[in-house]
Amino acid sequence: PQVATAAPPAAAAVPLINLNLEAIRQRFKDPREILLSSRGDSTFCNHQRENTKLIFYLYENNHQFLYDEFYRELRQVDSIINYDHITHPRRRYRGDLTEEERIAKHREKYLRTHICTVLGEAGTRATRQTINLDAFTNDPEHFINFITTRIKETGGLMKPGVYGGYKSNLMFLFKRYKYIPRAGYGVELKEYMDGVKRIANEARAAGEGDIHDGARPLPWPLYLDMNDWFMEEGTEMGVYGGFFSSFTVNLACRGDNTKQVCVKHVMPAGDSFMVPFSHEKCNQAGDDMTMRLPRHIYANAMDASADFVSKGFYYFVLHPELVGQPNSSILKGNQDAATQKFNRVVKNVLRANVDPQNVPLCESKHGVPIKQVTMHSWRKCAHTK
Repeated sequence: PQVATAAPPAAAAVPLINLNLEAIRQRFKDPREILLSSRGDSTFCNHQRENTKLIFYLYENNHQFLYDEFYRELRQVDSIINYDHITHPRRRYRGDLTEEERIAKHREKYLRTHICTVLGEAGTRATRQTINLDAFTNDPEHFINFITTRIKETGGLMKPGVYGGYKSNLMFLFKRYKYIPRAGYGVELKEYMDGVKRIANEARAAGEGDIHDGARPLPWPLYLDMNDWFMEEGTEMGVYGGFFSSFTVNLACRGDNTKQVCVKHVMPAGDSFMVPFSHEKCNQAGDDMTMRLPRHIYANAMDASADFVSKGFYYFVLHPELVGQPNSSILKGNQDAATQKFNRVVKNVLRANVDPQNVPLCESKHGVPIKQVTMHSWRKCAHTK
């Protein structure tokens, strides 16, 4: 008689690796990465961009504030810029800019790219000397002269907060060089900046630009319509958009924070789901325990458009593997891909839903142009409801 052989042991389940968490752990081992984590990437990029604009302005208008060696280097780079692709293009240019305007833009971009290389990576200590900061900070009017050039192409003034940001960019440049300006410079500069922002605010009150700041809040009726449009897509992308939309508004957080939520963070709590927070905008270190209290999300049986639970159900039906992966991000893919995916489906549904005159419903019905709908609109929708 044959002896039954024992079945081979089942393979041990391979634990899922949280790639985002592993990347964070690796960053913690590098002092340079720790320094770069003191601010968001977009903050450092903004500082770098504005610092190159200031240095380019000084090169064009007040080169006496640049170190001689650096100024000669910029002049040499300026002399070898190739404009053949503009003056002798292979294809006919169909834009609105004149040849002189395109040459000027190309020259500025080329020189600012070189300045960026000299300063070093955004967020790090500057690698070489560029501005003679002792001479530049001798009088705050040197910086104010630069500020007065920062206007719109139409000649209009920026918003007061934008001008305040330029001062922050200057302070960051000081920090990159470990430079401490002379006593009294900060007070003198503040007086000028108060005047700058007051004039900018007067222009705004007189009709300059848009009266609202930043991204346009998503009106609640448009939010409900968009949730319906997402689900009516009948595709994985549509379900993804509906889940992302409802989840972000119910958490009342930025889209960047929505995509950081892990499966284990969504916990049942009686008649709701509970999602804890690790930090908030004004307390990135998460020291304030009261700001980390969980957010409760309830079902809405009276309005399917606003109901989170039904959208979560369809999302998990499409991704049942997430149930057994508590450490995985609740939104599939890496964080950058999650943002791009949501932005794509938003634009798709906005363009697909139009009135009989082929005008997008978000504009004809709700008065919101497509270009004013961004990811930040969802967070602002939650805070203005």
